[in-house]
Amino acid sequence: MSDRIKVAVRVRKPRENLPNVCHVHGNTITLINDDKKAIRLSSPQKNTAREFRFDYCFGSIEFTDNDQSEIYEKLVRGYVLHTLEGYNSCILAYGQTGSGKTFTMMGEKNNEGIVPRFCRELFEVFHICHQDDQNSEVFTDFQVKCSFFEIYNEQVIDLLSSMTQRKCKIRERNDHSTFVEGVEEIVVHNVEEIISCIHRGNENRTVKSTNMNQESSRSHAIFHISVNQRETHKKTGTVVECHSTCKLVDLAGSERLGNSAADGKLRQEGTSINKSLSTLGRVISLLAERDKYRNRLVPYRESALTWILKENLGGNSNTCLVACVSPENHYESLSTLRYASLAKKVRTSATVNSLSHIEQMEELKAKLRELQNMINDKKPTSTHQHSLEKRIEDVQRANFFLEQRMAKESQLADQALQSTRHERDSLASVTLQMLESFNWNQQLNDHATKLRNHSQKLENLFQKDRSFFDVTLQKYLT
Repeated sequence: MSDRIKVAVRVRKPRENLPNVCHVHGNTITLINDDKKAIRLSSPQKNTAREFRFDYCFGSIEFTDNDQSEIYEKLVRGYVLHTLEGYNSCILAYGQTGSGKTFTMMGEKNNEGIVPRFCRELFEVFHICHQDDQNSEVFTDFQVKCSFFEIYNEQVIDLLSSMTQRKCKIRERNDHSTFVEGVEEIVVHNVEEIISCIHRGNENRTVKSTNMNQESSRSHAIFHISVNQRETHKKTGTVVECHSTCKLVDLAGSERLGNSAADGKLRQEGTSINKSLSTLGRVISLLAERDKYRNRLVPYRESALTWILKENLGGNSNTCLVACVSPENHYESLSTLRYASLAKKVRTSATVNSLSHIEQMEELKAKLRELQNMINDKKPTSTHQHSLEKRIEDVQRANFFLEQRMAKESQLADQALQSTRHERDSLASVTLQMLESFNWNQQLNDHATKLRNHSQKLENLFQKDRSFFDVTLQKYLT
């Protein structure tokens, strides 16, 4: 499924005693929501207005529960279905400090944001879709894992770990997708458990007070959801596995250092934040004009943020960007809208991450060959050799199980074919008997008799009409 990144803009209501740059009064900034999909932003130096167009625009709002529900229903709900269908998804909140990013993503206790609403509906939709599994021929096993980590000063820190400041590393798989090594993944069985993980991670997140916000997020927080579905056909034993991930990202504030009056440690944090967001902007810029810069290397590795989001920005993912605007500073708002407008041009190509049992067997065979090559190429110690032998036994056992399942499935298919052939032969025999029992001569004789009788009647009528004509003509001549 090839699609561009969907972009929505959310404008918060100005705070008290601060100028509202969303209305025109002389050279004051104006932000107008014309048709629910366009935002017009005028400049203090020019009388003309610039227009930015997005997929969704949510105007100056009070941050009430109705506003949170509207954003979720119009923008996010479809990504729950994408996740259950086997597609990777990602939702990012971008904007300056105080624009409402964390509120949009996390919300409050009685006014939940995108992340808790997404988690609640994920379980609800799954149970609705698979509540009839007991009466169907397919049984579905559903497993959800979650992890929560932040990127602080270019270091990945696990927010759910029992260890203090547990640092993790970013690695790359053979298919060039990235993952965080060492992060703790927690298996959750219901909504309450996953909501508890969200609250625990938010409590451990790094926040500081700045001039722009009393509790400013000083890190990029990523809540990662991994969904595994295993469908087993009860009669044939056929297994299809489906795996999908969803990253819900609350980015740090994008304002300039001068605006936050950062000094000392805050300045170092701000420099790190701006570096990662600047790299994110360059990555988006190159991806937006991929045809023009086809041969240029996309600098994913220059920042931990872009390295983690590599697949979501330009690969196998359905991605959405929520740009949050605080209508009190023209330049910051203009920067955010330009950023969001550029992201709208980026295209991704999402595919379903599913594996049939045949593909799983091929994958296991490849792993088996790889392990055997490792043993042949190296001389491991007795401990390592024992570990490798155990892994090989596990792979061989799984491979044997899949081969037995394929043999059983082939046997069932042969039985079904034989049954179909038997039914076909029986039907042909009955049809032949019906054709042989039909008396064709008798039927033809009956039709010939009816035809002769009908012909005789026509001849009699003709003779009668002819005699009448002769009599009438004779009278007329005399």
